[in-house]
Amino acid sequence: MRGPWTELGGVDPRSLTAVRRELHHAAWLLGSVAESLLPAAADWSHANLGFGAESGAFATRALDLESGLALELEATEASLHLRKGGATRERWPLAGRSLDELRAWGAGFVEERGAAFTPRALPEDGGPIAEGAAFSAPAAEHTELARWFAVAQQALAALSAGELDGAEPRTWPHHFDTGLLHELDAERGIGAGFSPGDAVHAQPYFYVYAYPTPEELEPAALDAPAGSWTTEGFRGWQLLGCDLLGEADRGGAVRAFLKEAAQRCRALLGRG
Repeated sequence: MRGPWTELGGVDPRSLTAVRRELHHAAWLLGSVAESLLPAAADWSHANLGFGAESGAFATRALDLESGLALELEATEASLHLRKGGATRERWPLAGRSLDELRAWGAGFVEERGAAFTPRALPEDGGPIAEGAAFSAPAAEHTELARWFAVAQQALAALSAGELDGAEPRTWPHHFDTGLLHELDAERGIGAGFSPGDAVHAQPYFYVYAYPTPEELEPAALDAPAGSWTTEGFRGWQLLGCDLLGEADRGGAVRAFLKEAAQRCRALLGRG
């Protein structure tokens, strides 16, 4: 029987960079619209996004509580959806449009609602989109990236329920990663998440880290079937997409990695 874990790998994870950059900019717009219209939270959580594993869509929090108005990015279709009352009221395909057009659309959407558009800084790993190239038409890479986010949402939700505090994994538009942050106290905590790739790793990966982490720490290898310690980009444990695809039980490998790495973090911080 095929499922989301077995369907992964139809596209080489190292070939997702172009589409990842495009969707990152679209997610940036959703976050900027939310930041412009919603009351600010100190941790910027008002502008983070939910992800529907079944719909394959990133979504803002309700931009209007009375109507349930929300803005979505449907990753597989590469289009923005305006949803109200549970129904799609407007669809705006990205293909063939530029970043300037995307920004203008977002500004118009916000200004129509009587607010000033206050966009965040653009993603640092911008690529051709940031230089004026057009968004591409939906392709296999869009579907594959949506699959990665779907399995990540499921795996991180299971980790949160079993090892952390039950918080919903949310996607942060500025980094375009799905993460959890579990605070043990005011100064210590555990972070866990999924990145579709970045300037350090040109492929999707899962990660877990403790904060603070001693600079000299060199932990023993995990007992989990996949995953390793890294000091490249951050200090913590990571599981690269290419390594995961080599596992027969991919879901089991991710869950084992996340659970053991989180437990290692607890022990490191004196809360084992």
